[in-house]
Amino acid sequence: DSDFVYEEIYNFCFEISTHRHGCCVIQKAFDVSKPSQRKSIIEQIAKKALGMMQDQFGNYVVQYIIDRTTPEESKDIFGSLVGNVVFLSMQKFSSNVVEKCLEKGPGEMKVKYIRELSEANNM
Repeated sequence: DSDFVYEEIYNFCFEISTHRHGCCVIQKAFDVSKPSQRKSIIEQIAKKALGMMQDQFGNYVVQYIIDRTTPEESKDIFGSLVGNVVFLSMQKFSSNVVEKCLEKGPGEMKVKYIRELSEANNM
């Protein structure tokens, strides 16, 4: 039974996702997870999404989850960008996540992102 692995993923999601090899472990675990485990992984990533987006390895995990979920499943991840789009779009790693969210996010989120970008004074 793999429940102990998922328990560790829930408890140390940020630490695992921002590690060179851990980011691959999270992605593989997500791919083979049961629906309840999958939901918990998404929730843990959404809680730490802002920090993960700015990390050289964590940003790949966030993009991976966005690519493999529905907009409804990832709504909290999409929501975490609101109010931070300008800052995140100017960072090396998080700018890739902003691009992914503009590509895959629900329409109402895209409108918020574009509004934030167009109203920015420091760009």
